[in-house]
Amino acid sequence: RRAQPKPVEEPSARVVRFGDFTFHIERGELRQGDEPVRLTEREREMLTLLAENPGEPVSREALAGSGPAGNERTIDVQVGRLRKKIEADADDPQLIKSVRGAGYILVLPVSHG
Repeated sequence: RRAQPKPVEEPSARVVRFGDFTFHIERGELRQGDEPVRLTEREREMLTLLAENPGEPVSREALAGSGPAGNERTIDVQVGRLRKKIEADADDPQLIKSVRGAGYILVLPVSHG
């Protein structure tokens, strides 16, 4: 008998880790430790864009996407809600930072290894 081959994790299964969070980009799934974190569709879209471009500013226009709520103030409010879910202190964000004149950036920890 042959052992069944183990399912290979697809190389496209990109995962971004920040703080004590893990975000599976393809699944749009955010976890804090082992606990799933509920995201709205909009928050998931924004976090996906930020996670696909870690360390790079993502413009408000890009974050607005094609949704009807595409003005800058709305994006600021939505980013604020997302921060409340992932930041230890939403008033002093360490993970999703504002970049003046550019948009927002997802700051990933520097791995020392």
